[in-house]
Amino acid sequence: MGFTGGISSATSNGGLTPAFYLNNAPGFTYMNSAVPSYVPPPNINSATGTGFTTTPGYTSLSPNGVNFPDPYLSRRAPEYQDFNFGVQREVIHHTTLSLDYGGSTGHFLGTSIGRTIYTNQLNSATYVLGGLLSQPANPANIAAAKAILPAFSIPFPNFSTSASMAQALRPFPQYNGFSDIWGDIGSSNYSSLQLALKQSDIRGFTYGLSYTFAKTFDDTGSSRSSYGYQGRSAAQEEYSLSTIDVPSHFTLYYIYNLPFGKGRGNHLLNALIQGWALSGIVTRSSGTPLVITATGCNNPDGGTCMPNVVPGYSGSPRINGGWGRKNTATQSYAYIDSAAFAIPAAYTLGNAPRTYAYALRNPGTYEEDLSVRRVFKIYERPKFTFEMSAYNLDNHVDFNGPATTVGSSILGTVTSQANSTRDAQASARLDF
Repeated sequence: MGFTGGISSATSNGGLTPAFYLNNAPGFTYMNSAVPSYVPPPNINSATGTGFTTTPGYTSLSPNGVNFPDPYLSRRAPEYQDFNFGVQREVIHHTTLSLDYGGSTGHFLGTSIGRTIYTNQLNSATYVLGGLLSQPANPANIAAAKAILPAFSIPFPNFSTSASMAQALRPFPQYNGFSDIWGDIGSSNYSSLQLALKQSDIRGFTYGLSYTFAKTFDDTGSSRSSYGYQGRSAAQEEYSLSTIDVPSHFTLYYIYNLPFGKGRGNHLLNALIQGWALSGIVTRSSGTPLVITATGCNNPDGGTCMPNVVPGYSGSPRINGGWGRKNTATQSYAYIDSAAFAIPAAYTLGNAPRTYAYALRNPGTYEEDLSVRRVFKIYERPKFTFEMSAYNLDNHVDFNGPATTVGSSILGTVTSQANSTRDAQASARLDF
């Protein structure tokens, strides 16, 4: 255990002069020219902040929580290794095709999966005690626990009989909380295949098309138990598709210098219609994996409440069509079938994966923007630029993700919009 201490200094004139000066050189006339000495208090000992004991002076049932800084991981910076390679070829005149692989691995990332005892959680192996876990650690309950779990014993002499049996089984039962504040043990892996087709200016037309197929895995979320599940460590069990995984991303941009007004005809009309440029961008992305959790779990001093996937449930639990498409101004529908999930029985852990249960993903996104631009030359240097732009050109709706808590009456409902409505803007600029 470590301790911190400090001093409190005040001036005698309301802050007009410093409390003390960092100068004790000969001839320096101020009296307060030395840093005040620090006298450690007399009560620093290893029992400070502990509780759940009948020892006099430490009878509190609400002792301190402590933070645990790991000597190896504390403040260690995340590490990433990035790697890529690719080929490029001109397939037709002024048009190139690129094929690239991009990847990355990450280590020492922030995560909430926990590291066995350093979360001070109960090991789920002790859940065999069932309802005894919530009972006081008195002799009768201790005897009943030993009959079920022969290895059970109170953690230290004079453990309070008012504390619960669950508290007695925690790795650090003398503390009310124990936080592994810098337990950055998360890992990630990203792999992608990237295709790009680009055409330089041909008769005023330029475009670029790109498509990325990718997978991202990590264990940087939460866990059902810091001890793992079914013989696997927490890191192994919770390693799954990342909540930022976007498997498919498409982008198209184009610029077209319109050919109008360059031939014979009305000079005034030609002056008005020539020099206009049309440009736009279209993007479409897949949705990220859903994180399905639950409410109502009975897992004392455990991790995140995760549901069970129902045995025998077949097909996809997606119902009622596209996300949010059936909603009305007065009613929101559920788009996930609650029958696909179940709240775990008391003193058990849910078996649903941390992410991507039943291959469920959030709604994807789509955007189309368009711009028209013209530069009018006034004289040698002065020019006037006019531009009109429209964002979300077709005024479609992208929905936010659904409610994802099993046991909630709103599971699967979609209630908000992720994108903005169509926005049209006009701008003008004079350069001279």
